[in-house]
Amino acid sequence: MKNISLSLTAKKIIEAVDKMPSLSPTVSKTIQIVNDITATPKQLMDVIKLDPILTGKVLKLINSAFFGLPQKITALDRAIILVGVNTIKNLALSTAVAGSFCDNKKVAARINMEELWLHALGVAVTSKLIAREIKIPRPLQEEFFIAGLLHDIGKLLLVQYFPDEYAEVVDEIKVSGASIIEVEHKRFQANHEEVGGLLSEKWRLYDSLIEPIVSHHSPNFDSSSTLTNVVYLSNILCINNEIGFICGQIKRDIGESILKKVGITRDQIESVIKKIPGELAEAARIIKIGDD
Repeated sequence: MKNISLSLTAKKIIEAVDKMPSLSPTVSKTIQIVNDITATPKQLMDVIKLDPILTGKVLKLINSAFFGLPQKITALDRAIILVGVNTIKNLALSTAVAGSFCDNKKVAARINMEELWLHALGVAVTSKLIAREIKIPRPLQEEFFIAGLLHDIGKLLLVQYFPDEYAEVVDEIKVSGASIIEVEHKRFQANHEEVGGLLSEKWRLYDSLIEPIVSHHSPNFDSSSTLTNVVYLSNILCINNEIGFICGQIKRDIGESILKKVGITRDQIESVIKKIPGELAEAARIIKIGDD
């Protein structure tokens, strides 16, 4: 992870990271089990049933109109099989992260948090769509969704704890057209990639998820993972198509180098863009269903 100087502002950021609650043991164990190809649905059920809130979310989801089942499902093991373990991972992690950022009227007055989450969700579904286009195996496609969803967690923390300062960052970007990384660093002596890295360490996220969080604006195409490169590309597509709150960032050209690195054509990109609205609406429904 990139180092940040311990200026007064940086110390305040570190204090904010320290104040953030850790991910619950249930969520951490759920992620571990789902990422273990030898794990069974029963192992996942044994973890989830210890968390009544997550159990309720899973049962609420499987009995929602989204699935449209003719009979009500009350057994957790049956729900897990029908929903799918990767959907449960998405549900557990997304609701846990969203719950870590409390409602704040001062934040809402300056930054639209719902639109900020919509951008994160947009990058999540776009990353998964690209993964599908480049023939990533189906079980691994959910990893792209999660990486996209979490790519801006550093920004979420900055907005949550420094709403006035971050509103000024957005205003400056709109006026100057400067990069968000540059303006954040000038204002905070740290950018949201670096802050996301600190939060990733606190939450003990696995390494493959941390790289796109700390490098989604400036990956090293020679060494970065396909996951990171896809999140980078997805972020640009969502900015260019104004999906969610994009913090005043301007549209950017998509170079041939990133297309070649990801292994996708411009025709495939156009196909992905057309599918984003439907996939985004579906993902939003799932997360909303899981919200108590």
